[in-house]
Amino acid sequence: MEFDNIETIKRSAEIGAGISVVPQLSVRGEIQAGTLVELQFARRNFLHPLGIIIKRKHALSPAAEKFIRLLQHRQHERPAGAPPRG
Repeated sequence: MEFDNIETIKRSAEIGAGISVVPQLSVRGEIQAGTLVELQFARRNFLHPLGIIIKRKHALSPAAEKFIRLLQHRQHERPAGAPPRG
């Protein structure tokens, strides 16, 4: 199965219809309530690709522009222990 909504993914896992990899913060409540269980990855440096999205033809604040430059600069750095790219 494939879902595009974290709430649907969580409910599916809660009824035993599958497993999923989701952001840890998105399931904090369910883990505390005991309806879901967190399993750890063997490798601690689990990377997830991200993208930057903005509204088309929307002026960005200086802070937003600086944040985007920071993210774009950091994309070329490898975290310690991360496997080589390519």
